[in-house]
Amino acid sequence: MSFEGPVRMKNPDQHFTIFEDYELDAKNPYHLYFGRLIGEGGRKAINLYNLKKRSYIATTSMDAELSLITANLTQAGPGKLAYDPFMGTGSFPLACAHFGAVVFGSDLDGRSIRGKGSRSVRNNFHQYHTAHRYLGGFIADLTNSPLRTSIFPSPPQPDHPTNAITDQNENRKHPPLQPPLDAILCDPPYGVREGLKVLGSTRAHLHEVVHLADGTPAHLQENYLPPKRPYSLGRMLEDILEFAAERLGEGGGRLGLWMPVAGAVSAESEGEEGQSPQRQPPRSGEEEAKPSDPATTTTTTTPATAATPTANPPSASDPPPHPFSPQQPPTEPQEEQHAEEIIPIPTHPALRLAHTSQQDFNKWSRRLLIYVRLPEDEVPLGELAEFRTRRAERERREREEMVRERERDWSESERREGGGESRGEGDVVQAGGEKGGEGQVQGEENVKGEGIKARKGKKKGGTADELNAFRKRYFQGFREV
Repeated sequence: MSFEGPVRMKNPDQHFTIFEDYELDAKNPYHLYFGRLIGEGGRKAINLYNLKKRSYIATTSMDAELSLITANLTQAGPGKLAYDPFMGTGSFPLACAHFGAVVFGSDLDGRSIRGKGSRSVRNNFHQYHTAHRYLGGFIADLTNSPLRTSIFPSPPQPDHPTNAITDQNENRKHPPLQPPLDAILCDPPYGVREGLKVLGSTRAHLHEVVHLADGTPAHLQENYLPPKRPYSLGRMLEDILEFAAERLGEGGGRLGLWMPVAGAVSAESEGEEGQSPQRQPPRSGEEEAKPSDPATTTTTTTPATAATPTANPPSASDPPPHPFSPQQPPTEPQEEQHAEEIIPIPTHPALRLAHTSQQDFNKWSRRLLIYVRLPEDEVPLGELAEFRTRRAERERREREEMVRERERDWSESERREGGGESRGEGDVVQAGGEKGGEGQVQGEENVKGEGIKARKGKKKGGTADELNAFRKRYFQGFREV
């Protein structure tokens, strides 16, 4: 090698590195490697974002390494907008901001975003000097999101008449609006410690606006806690995919979703093309990770053979369809099935599953699923229309059930109030005097007790175990039932 320049130990133009490869207990190296240093890995970021060094965390804060891996696989970077709908203490937005993306998030409980005193999500960004990339956080859930499906215009395309709108006054063409998000990252709640919830209520009186003494609505207070109603795990996963399909940029927007799995991951969902589904295949990456990224050494991915329905006929290696996929109507899960079968990998006609990674625990595991938004010309419109029609029909039935629940609540409340008055008056006539007053109070208490028993016996959306098969298996110790 002819090096014409001088050797400089400080601030050199080129770095050269020697690697020595030793066998176990060997005195001499087995291999020697000498080469030019092209780039370094990103493992230093794992120590930098270690939860032990972070000023504001909670019990459910995502591990730094997994947060960086998720941000990397969703290709967060400069010039991109990333969103976390289950923000919590902001582990995913922090990781995306580390790679240069502009980030924001939301959560069902605003207290986790606001924090207390100097400990908050915003202060975490100040700690890592990325506060200029943090837009903020707000209270919302996927079923009540204020985010628009289109907001930012794409580059002008004057020669494409189908993608332009003519302004009659100025005689010019405006580009169409595009979905606003480049990446969505989320670790949704698994509903183990408490049942899954979304904003709303099945009780009629909780839908009324309550005013404080000064006339201010109670829901405008900073410490207001909105009512919540039960939510199923399967419905939540489907809502996440629909949310991503509507708001991710076409042909490149990515969704990173963590999903719980009871017990070992089934071989059918991990099988590669051309291999038997009963055999557990070796994991290999479908796409290379970026060189300066921790995912190159810490994550394992498997390619998706046909996770999303397409116009092509399915092959023998395709994973089993999702219960709400266009191939078959929704079915009620059987209790005897495993959680892997009850909640398979969800699919959406407008999303392609690009990566699946697995993290194992003692008796359960969880998957990291990476989806890519398909271009509009590749989305099977018939299957998408059928998917959304079934979804709208189910939402209509749920709304009707909520209305019936509210009507029952109102009728029960009126019966309780009317019964208390008549019962009390009857007791006053019979007993008279002070005893009559006691009889009136006793009559009201009896009616209230009957109302409480009726409310307890009434089913409002199902129990937490009925809505979440993973939660039920979790508290059963994942044993066979």
